[in-house]
Amino acid sequence: MKEMLRGLFLIGVLAVQTTVAADRPQPVRHFAPLHWYAYSDSVEKINERLVSLDARNLSLRQALARLVAQVGGRLTYDSAQVPDRQVRVSLQAVPLEVALDSLLAGTNLTVWASPSGQLVLVPTPRAPEEAPAPQHAVQGQVLDAETDDPLPGVNVVVKGTMIGTTTDLDGYYALEAPSPEDTLVFSFVGYRSAEVPIDGRTRIDVRLLPAVEELEEIVVIGYGTQQRVRVTGSVTSLQMEEVAELPTFSFENAILGRLPGVQIQETSGEPGAAPTVRIRGTRSITAGNDPLYVIDGFPVSSNPALQGSIALRDELYQPPPINPLAGLNPDDIASVEVLKDASAAAIYGSRGANGVILITTRKGQRDGSIQVRYNGYVGLQEVARKPDLMNARKLIEYTIDARNNNYREKYGQDPPNPRTNEGRPNDDFVLIPEKYVNWDGTDTDWLDLIFRTAPTVSQHLSVSGGVDKLGYYVAGSYLMQEGLIDGTNDLTRYSLRVNLDADPHERLHLNLNLNTAFTRTNRLPANAPYFARPPGIIYSAMVHSPVIKPYNEDGSINQLDNQSYLGGGTTSASNPLAIIAAVTDVLDNHRTFGTLSADYTLRPGLVYRVNLGVDLNNYQRTFYRANSLLYRTARTGEPFGQANASQSLNWLIEHTLSYEVSLNDAHYLSAVAGYTAQKETIDLSQVEARNFPDDKVKTISGGQVTGEAAYRRPGRWCRCWRASATAIATVIC
Repeated sequence: MKEMLRGLFLIGVLAVQTTVAADRPQPVRHFAPLHWYAYSDSVEKINERLVSLDARNLSLRQALARLVAQVGGRLTYDSAQVPDRQVRVSLQAVPLEVALDSLLAGTNLTVWASPSGQLVLVPTPRAPEEAPAPQHAVQGQVLDAETDDPLPGVNVVVKGTMIGTTTDLDGYYALEAPSPEDTLVFSFVGYRSAEVPIDGRTRIDVRLLPAVEELEEIVVIGYGTQQRVRVTGSVTSLQMEEVAELPTFSFENAILGRLPGVQIQETSGEPGAAPTVRIRGTRSITAGNDPLYVIDGFPVSSNPALQGSIALRDELYQPPPINPLAGLNPDDIASVEVLKDASAAAIYGSRGANGVILITTRKGQRDGSIQVRYNGYVGLQEVARKPDLMNARKLIEYTIDARNNNYREKYGQDPPNPRTNEGRPNDDFVLIPEKYVNWDGTDTDWLDLIFRTAPTVSQHLSVSGGVDKLGYYVAGSYLMQEGLIDGTNDLTRYSLRVNLDADPHERLHLNLNLNTAFTRTNRLPANAPYFARPPGIIYSAMVHSPVIKPYNEDGSINQLDNQSYLGGGTTSASNPLAIIAAVTDVLDNHRTFGTLSADYTLRPGLVYRVNLGVDLNNYQRTFYRANSLLYRTARTGEPFGQANASQSLNWLIEHTLSYEVSLNDAHYLSAVAGYTAQKETIDLSQVEARNFPDDKVKTISGGQVTGEAAYRRPGRWCRCWRASATAIATVIC
């Protein structure tokens, strides 16, 4: 395939060519195998000409030249693809196509032609190799191990492959495996998976055991818990112990790909960037699609508008928001439940329209022991798939070929000098950049200059335990993640969590959950386009030519002889190293949230609960674009400073009454009713400054204030009555 592409590239640009005729043909437009043009006038005239050749110890190149010369045509080829061998052939008055086939026998070359009669040697396309067909047929039936009832819809897959099927209504399946030594994997919801080696058999019957422990598992639902077997809505859960060994920065990373129906996408590689979370897909075009997060019974806000935006950048070019839940350490989480359908999330009203994610944090074991747990790691990050760009030599040749082809296309003839601008009009469409004509050997890999191998460090220490009527969990953590852009680009997080639960009376249960975290993010404009303000670092690096020197001779960053001054119709761009050095964007977040709840058992099965919650979320942002940054072709800087401050206060009061009863292990009734009051107040302020005389004071106090805004959104009330019930009856016939 690479040889085929190389030949097609040769056809388009005619970079390396050998000509065996005096006449120059018209610009090449389309090529195809020679016999395709059987009815083309130019090609037909060539094919009608008879040729003769008596070759004794001639090279293949010489023999081809003599043949094409007899028909007055031109043959173009890459000399590196033509084998260096001697030919012995005697041909008398045969068509050109027959003679060429005779000379090229035993090679992987064939002749293509343009409608005008120009001939080109290209590698023969190879037929794609077909994947081996499955060889071993297997069939059978899948039954319930306890009742012997057939199981429809069981997934049957050949282990390690994408070959699989499902059972029909009677539990039968049939498939073909690549090998009789493969293994079949049987999986079905509510049953234990089974792996069965084929061992050359053609019929395999399987009995699956019900996963009883999964049905008895206690899962968190809205305003309570239930056994999984009694859950009527669509609820998915994950115990965080299953992912405890994974080095993750947030709980979204930990649950990535582990919860059916939950889609998590990393929209940016910046440290602390918020992922996109969708439950059962996108549900709205204009409204929000983020799920509701409930942490220990407290619906928290994830409003990214609190972080502020850069006034000089359009909405489409704003940096990705920082994860609002970055202060929640995944090591402090015990389980995550996802309410996916309307029936499961209905108790949260319209806020649960996009699904609900319930997060339950860890608690201490009341067994008299003390558990000290440490979890830490040190890692390195690097760019996974860096674009493979041309080096200087390849780009120069490519650009010269392109400009020459443009000249032929526009002016109908070859340029006066194919390697210089001599005799060319002042037309950027055909001019070659001067640095390409007189290349000084500079070959800069701009992506290597801006990217780095970035370390990350995570430390987490927790102490938990308790006695008969008191349990505690105390944890502290530290996280440092550097970004892949070489500069001031990192995330630092400090967090502290305290969870207490106590039973001061046999009917009274108290629970306290408190989390406080400080997060500092140093940001750089990595993902913006190169024409944004400030320009995007990665875009600017990718459009910069390798013939440009990154630094001047005195060690300063090259901004007056860079891509913007290359000429020859090339694009302009700011030096990415100058962008890294000139932009300061610091976002500080201090967030404290917690709940205090009391459960009082009025009578067996009847529990009254009061829950108080508060969430204080504070952001401080400082942005500065230095005077030293020259925007594209500008000769002077455009300094700009901005300061943002925001604070959100969210409080909650809930009163609920729940009742649960089971009759003779055959009938089950669960009901909950309650009243919720929740209010959130947001304060935002923003100040902008320009006309900075220098870069010594990189805050708004060093410039002239040109804009300011303050906004307070009065508290949004959420006051509602809630009620739900679940009834399960067993009827024996």
